[in-house]
Amino acid sequence: MPASADQANPRTQAIIFRPFRVDLRAGLLLRDREPIPLGPKTWSVLRYLAERPGVLVTKQETRAS
Repeated sequence: MPASADQANPRTQAIIFRPFRVDLRAGLLLRDREPIPLGPKTWSVLRYLAERPGVLVTKQETRAS
């Protein structure tokens, strides 16, 4: 299922791809409302990828995120 929310909008608060929700404001990944603990680097890469749906992201780009 495609992600929802307006990823092009910098004011997006969450990206949802069921059963997951990336809460950008709180810095959380949730699965069915349960937080999934992530380290800072993992969170950074997840957020970088989630904010760029449909875009090919290189390994070099993820290192810079």
